[in-house]
Amino acid sequence: MNIPRNIYSDSFLEEARVVYRIVGSKNTLETFIFPWRYVPENFLETDFIRSRANVSDFVFIDIDEVGKTMTVPSGKWIVGNDIVFPNDFDILIEAGVEIDLVNDSMLLFYSGVEFAGEEDNKIRVFSSDGTGQGISVLSAKSVSKISHVVFENFSAPSKSGWELSGGVNFYESDIEFVDVEFVGMNTEDSLNLVKSNFYMDGGIFRDCFSDCFDNDFGTGTISDSYFVNCGNDCLDFSGSEIVVNNVTLENIGDKGISAGENSVVSARDIVVSGNFTFIAFASKDFSSLFLTNVEINNAEYGFVAYEKKAEFGPSNIVVDGVVFSSVDNEYFIEKESKLKLNDIIVLGSEKNVYEKLYG
Repeated sequence: MNIPRNIYSDSFLEEARVVYRIVGSKNTLETFIFPWRYVPENFLETDFIRSRANVSDFVFIDIDEVGKTMTVPSGKWIVGNDIVFPNDFDILIEAGVEIDLVNDSMLLFYSGVEFAGEEDNKIRVFSSDGTGQGISVLSAKSVSKISHVVFENFSAPSKSGWELSGGVNFYESDIEFVDVEFVGMNTEDSLNLVKSNFYMDGGIFRDCFSDCFDNDFGTGTISDSYFVNCGNDCLDFSGSEIVVNNVTLENIGDKGISAGENSVVSARDIVVSGNFTFIAFASKDFSSLFLTNVEINNAEYGFVAYEKKAEFGPSNIVVDGVVFSSVDNEYFIEKESKLKLNDIIVLGSEKNVYEKLYG
């Protein structure tokens, strides 16, 4: 077919589709003509992830070239352009700092960063216009330490040639969180960790649009934390080894704790409460979920084990001590998956559990 030259554009290339029907079938199907995003010729020049460090453009940041340190001093700072920090400096954010990210701006770090807030003098990083794209730490060699900080009202990073799912992102960068709040994130994940080892004590997640905490291919511990008003999953783990202690999950859109893709998750003293929850605990795709002393209130399903992806397989849940209150179905277990509930073994008998749950 002849396509007029003047309709070619980035949006056309991304959205153009072919609508078709297999001979003998009544079903009409469609597929994208170009399954990958169109890459312009000047991609390397405009690609955000290749941007050079530009800290010297911001006069409020103290730079010590000899000591190789950068410090954001206590004060209120409005940031309307992206700040890219280098990988060969130690970076300190002092107690009492307030950073307002506006005009689609974000903070990008290539080294470990210390947010040194205090219990009575916290650090606040937020976006007053809702466009701020949060913080991301990539391939840092040193461990980041974030204490007594509030992250609030971010959108997900979306730059030329580069996108991430979280308001706060760590990739191949180990991290310690103490008394950190994630509030009102309009992102797929409020906190997204990939290939990163972590420790979290006293975390609070409130009013999250979708997943609160998404961890892929890492290890870590979550203790004494609180999750409330979560649009999707509170804790979502893939390919990870995780320990969770003394956590409350309240007002959950989908799942409380989700273990997937060969994860091993051990959780103790967990309360699922609030408004109606779809699934309190889910184990899928070769994962094992070990639970001790859990309380489930107002849920459609208590424990669910199934296979979602064909390249994996059945999953297991072991529960030692559970209290149910207003739970429609205590468990829903797929064939070949297993549930051990207070020393009683439940062999799965259901088929196509994922399709039945999510249609």
